[in-house]
Amino acid sequence: AIDIVKNVNDAFLRFIPSSLKNSDVCITSVIANPNNFKYLPDSFIDEKFLTDMVLINGELLKFVPHHLKTRELCQKAFRQNKNALRYFPENLITLDDCKEYIKVAWEISYIPKKFLSASLLAFGIRSRPHRQDRRFYNGIHKSLITIELMMEMVRLDGHYLYRMGQEW
Repeated sequence: AIDIVKNVNDAFLRFIPSSLKNSDVCITSVIANPNNFKYLPDSFIDEKFLTDMVLINGELLKFVPHHLKTRELCQKAFRQNKNALRYFPENLITLDDCKEYIKVAWEISYIPKKFLSASLLAFGIRSRPHRQDRRFYNGIHKSLITIELMMEMVRLDGHYLYRMGQEW
């Protein structure tokens, strides 16, 4: 049954009889297609299962019900995949999480506004020299475009200001 599960991209878990839904089948099906999460038997959704799931792919945190997202579970998902930050409950996100995320982020829209600052953005730019990802720059609100941020960019590469257009 697991070989079949690995080769199917549809949310097929709903068609598997309960008697055949063991831990291996359930984990494999969720990995094959995270939409299968909604067809898991309630008996499988415990701390161990959720931990196993996010250790395989941190972005599977997206499918964990909000009330089951703990700081510990979110951190395990985040260590596995920094993009898991987008699925954290906002009250569980810390400035340290944002600093780790911005080092590798392609965009800043998942960082809560309360943590966005020119110094955090400058840190993100310093962390990825020659950063050219447009979504990162397009997400910077004009109020955060400060002298500090512009100076940081010029220190790294004067061409940044040219790339960012007239508003800079």
